[in-house]
Amino acid sequence: MISFYYKGFDGCKSFCGLDIIKTGTDIVTVIITELFGNPGTPVANFIEQLATILYDSQLRYLKIPASNIMWIQHQPQGLSTEGHPIEETYDRVIFEWDGLRFRSSRLVHIPKEKWNESHLL
Repeated sequence: MISFYYKGFDGCKSFCGLDIIKTGTDIVTVIITELFGNPGTPVANFIEQLATILYDSQLRYLKIPASNIMWIQHQPQGLSTEGHPIEETYDRVIFEWDGLRFRSSRLVHIPKEKWNESHLL
């Protein structure tokens, strides 16, 4: 996993973890991980914009069609800023692609017993 820096809402400095895994000739799985200590916009609040940024900066040049990307949002286990426990989760993010940007995101929870499938770990 690498750190990926982005400008969140109002241009605030933000970062997340990023894994791009080639799963076929022109198919990839992108795992976006919320990292503790992110000083800016959380991944969950910025997922459509972040997917568009990643596509434009990373995947478009690899000639990966938007329809051939499996997007995964990962929340690691830890504590919230208020000290409440956070369970680790993986969710598939399904977008509509309008030719310029991803929009209308919908999360589909991935059960823990499926995490080793679909190149999640």
